[in-house]
Amino acid sequence: MKTPNRALLQVENLRVSINERQVVKGISFSLAEREVLAVVGESGSGKTLAMRALMRLLPTGVAFDAAALCFDGTSLLGLSGEQLRAVRGARIGMVFQEPMTSLNPAMTIGRQLDEGLALHTSLNAAARREKIVAMLERVGLPEAESLLNRYPHEFSGGMRQRVMIASVMLPEPKLIIADEPTTALDVLVQHEVMALMLSLTAEKGSAVILISHDLSMVANYASRIMVMEQGELVEQNTSGALLAQPQHPYTRRLLEALPVRQPAPDRQKLLAAESIIALHNVDITYRGRKAWFKPATVTAAVKGVSFNVRAGETVALVGASGSGKTTLGKLIAGMLSASAGTLAYKGRSLAQASKAERRAWRRDCQLIQQDPFSSLNPRLRIAQILEEPILLVETMNRSARQQRVREVLEEVGLADMFLSRYPHQLSGGQRQRVAIARAIIRRPAFIIADEPTSALDMTVQKQILQLLKRLQAHYGFACLFITHDLGAVEQIADRIMVMEQGKLVESGWSDEVLDAPQHPYTQRLLNCLPALKPLAGGGYQLRQKSA
Repeated sequence: MKTPNRALLQVENLRVSINERQVVKGISFSLAEREVLAVVGESGSGKTLAMRALMRLLPTGVAFDAAALCFDGTSLLGLSGEQLRAVRGARIGMVFQEPMTSLNPAMTIGRQLDEGLALHTSLNAAARREKIVAMLERVGLPEAESLLNRYPHEFSGGMRQRVMIASVMLPEPKLIIADEPTTALDVLVQHEVMALMLSLTAEKGSAVILISHDLSMVANYASRIMVMEQGELVEQNTSGALLAQPQHPYTRRLLEALPVRQPAPDRQKLLAAESIIALHNVDITYRGRKAWFKPATVTAAVKGVSFNVRAGETVALVGASGSGKTTLGKLIAGMLSASAGTLAYKGRSLAQASKAERRAWRRDCQLIQQDPFSSLNPRLRIAQILEEPILLVETMNRSARQQRVREVLEEVGLADMFLSRYPHQLSGGQRQRVAIARAIIRRPAFIIADEPTSALDMTVQKQILQLLKRLQAHYGFACLFITHDLGAVEQIADRIMVMEQGKLVESGWSDEVLDAPQHPYTQRLLNCLPALKPLAGGGYQLRQKSA
């Protein structure tokens, strides 16, 4: 009989307060050696604050206390600052959500990785460098020696996350806390990063706490799941049991928010609709600066892409980071020029269009950006933000504009009271609704939605996707939905186009591409998708993947 692993971490009645308001309300749990525990909940549920409290990494003004907080046989309560520094990094490591903000932009990767080793080990400089190079190669960064003198901004998102994992793993801690480690990554890199982190922790015998809002993702990796709602621990169980028989209504709501494929579209109706935009053999090339004694570098971002989008249709453009999908969106929106090929609006080439026709296209093409917080002016109230696109409409006076603002706010499910608020006073989902309202206020013919749900919780994501489909049915606009999230694609797209390294490698009706992908790259994307399937009696289980 197998002996169970001993408890590595024991937490009893952990409470966290902000200005005397409890945001984590007396949670208790334990973690065994080598166990992978997922802490799941929406934004504001207290999951990140609770786990940061274990390391006392809390913002100023945030207080915590606990009846017991024992790690590896030692109480973490009452430790001095010096004793805590000996625990952080060396014994408990943390992988943060956004590596660009947790890596020092003014220091090379080599120096940053060396800091922790120099602090927590007695290795000399040469031995530390050797260990750093070996770890960078272990996390999948080839030619690691040449990377040590580079800065964080010189790496892609996936590479930065690998560097972050390397920095946490170097001191060989016994516990890793990973806070949304794959939220901003495409599905291929997400799969690689998670597999890498868990293989490294298994080698070293570390336990893992995985903080996430994505139940389908954590179900792939965690042996046990804890669900938090508004600071309370509402349910915990083994992954299989919790998914198959969720007990708490909140857990059931989270599971109900998982992607569900929309019914097949009326293909004949869509094929008969007017083509709003059409691209033919489009190339987009970037030219770098010409250096001394060196010619300018030339990067082909998009290569020979052709497609069209019809009125009332949603076409998903899917691909990994750097595949060229956002570049194509910028071209259509008029923010870039094509190096070759044509872009036509309602059958008329924009290269040959008059100034008035190009102005009409700019009015008819609207953009919903990935991060509404950075795309909404923080100094304007919501009423001003929404009124701005219609200020130059000659047929509308101030009263008509205000009426239109109220109409569109109601259409996206927000009350009039939001008109006087500023963007920072809204939640992420509310800000995204304002961004959508701004995009549709002029009744455009075409909308580009660039990763509009990537930073949102699953329940909010589902609401936003349903809102987009409802508004499209009402207004009849064409939509290019740019994403790396195949779960979102399943819920909203009529057709799917897959891009790899600037080329369109596969396209077709959604059900055809999802059920019978033809290109190896599409097959890899789908095989990396962490997916759950509903059970006949309720609940979910992991969907079996192809080899």
